[in-house]
Amino acid sequence: MSAPFERSEVVEGYEDWYATPYGRLVDRLENGLIAERLAELPPGSSLLEIGCGTGWFGRALVRRGMRVTGLDPSAAMLAHARTRLPVVRGDAQRLPFPDRAFDAALLVGVLDFVPDPTSVLREARRVVRHKVVVLALASGSWLGLRRRLRGRMGHPIFGAARFYSRARLLELAHASGAQPEQVAGALLLPPALSARLPALESWLGRRSLPGAGIVAFTISAGSAAG
Repeated sequence: MSAPFERSEVVEGYEDWYATPYGRLVDRLENGLIAERLAELPPGSSLLEIGCGTGWFGRALVRRGMRVTGLDPSAAMLAHARTRLPVVRGDAQRLPFPDRAFDAALLVGVLDFVPDPTSVLREARRVVRHKVVVLALASGSWLGLRRRLRGRMGHPIFGAARFYSRARLLELAHASGAQPEQVAGALLLPPALSARLPALESWLGRRSLPGAGIVAFTISAGSAAG
């Protein structure tokens, strides 16, 4: 998973996209989906962000009062993340933590870059006491089609990704031994329209219509025995 994320040009430019109009919209919607799924956890709850990258999402959760630990296989990404939160270098399929070590876990855009998404979800369930929050790109959406095309044109990140459909993402949750809950989506309009019509995009997303670019769901904690 770490190979494209060790490249200096990828790491240095990783957050630049969030400064664009579309990037700002995506950031707001994704953070909203995350916050909604963690809303019942009290301040001070512990969270493991699996595949934390530069710590972009973890930083926002720290600001909300959560105790966040980031895990990523990329040393280059972690060099940035450790200025924002405690980090551990590790493999999402073999998490270096005991059972039920955290209140919750978060995975954003991780399943596309791991060889066995089901094992990653099982491991995430193993190390939490309450829930795992997952955000993933849906392959058949406008955003998914755009990123798949960019991958075929040589984009260093999207070219290394496997993109799954909404249905397949929910199947992976079931395969990990859990029922996906709080299923919702965001980014239904084509990217050019989303940035120009953010209110409409938000209105559509609240209706959880099929075709969303980002699929969000939660899965429950696993048993202590794994």
